[in-house]
Amino acid sequence: CDAATDLMSPPGEDEVLDDDVRPWELRGGEVGITVRDDFGFPVQPQLVVQYLKSKQQREDSLPRTKLCWKKFLAADGEVRGGKVRNSKRISRFILEDGVYPPIRRQVWSALCKVDELRENSCSDYYHQLHEKYNEANPQIDKDIHRTFPNHTFFQSQFGAGALRRILNAYATYNPQLGYCQSMNYIAGLLLIVLKDEELVFWIMVAIVNQYLPDYFSRSLLGSLVDTKVFGIVLHDKFPKLSQHLQHVGYPLDVISTKWFMCLFAEAGIPTETLLWIWDSFFLVGADQLIYVALSAFRLLEKDLMKCQEPEDVRHILRDQPMYFVDAQGLMKGCRTIRS
Repeated sequence: CDAATDLMSPPGEDEVLDDDVRPWELRGGEVGITVRDDFGFPVQPQLVVQYLKSKQQREDSLPRTKLCWKKFLAADGEVRGGKVRNSKRISRFILEDGVYPPIRRQVWSALCKVDELRENSCSDYYHQLHEKYNEANPQIDKDIHRTFPNHTFFQSQFGAGALRRILNAYATYNPQLGYCQSMNYIAGLLLIVLKDEELVFWIMVAIVNQYLPDYFSRSLLGSLVDTKVFGIVLHDKFPKLSQHLQHVGYPLDVISTKWFMCLFAEAGIPTETLLWIWDSFFLVGADQLIYVALSAFRLLEKDLMKCQEPEDVRHILRDQPMYFVDAQGLMKGCRTIRS
């Protein structure tokens, strides 16, 4: 199928960003950072060898992955016309392998039903929204340069401007909610992956309004409820670990901001692993955040059981996720917990 073949072709150099700037090449004289991942985020020095090995393994599996996604994109496949026909075949493949990177844009757009969201808006609707001033502008301006400070794109005028416009547009689109901290991390990662401001805006609409209703309200009710559910399931699946964390005095609601509200974007998880988490989130919904958190705690259980103080737990949850370079263990754990 010609259409499928076009979608499966990797993006050209001129498609990286609208003005031909490759954000991760705006290094600005950095010292000590020699390795960045495919999305421009620095790789921790102690993980470089593991990262490069994992990257090679991913590249070796791409031909098989590409072939499978060609079938999904064919005329009679599951992804067509801006929509995804839910089936056991595509669901299993996303959960077990993730989305083929060159077509993430198309698949995420389809899963989020972007065409339906934008069908009643005029062609310059996004421009109209981001041009308007709203009460959230001062807070947005404060958070722009706090967003992924180790990524050169957001320290550039171009990147900061793009992120500001997206967040301003959403705050204008939904004035009752406006802007909430952690939205900047979601929009920032979407911008790096999708390289399209207007598309990022509409996917933000889908995430905040449909996938995570009440997560970003003043009460943060949605994220607090899911954190409570996480605690209950953690006690059911891993009772010894749950009891130990209670004994140590670590409050589980801390992860609602660092993990759930920003979709793990601020959790220190390697980018390729994080994007697989997002692939599954767009397929499954908010429940997938709980499955991922449970799988992460399962992988960290041995270290967490050694903790004697809440600060010990915070240290583990802050630093250890960076070692999830090989996403297979984390995502396999999600599938095991779901079954």
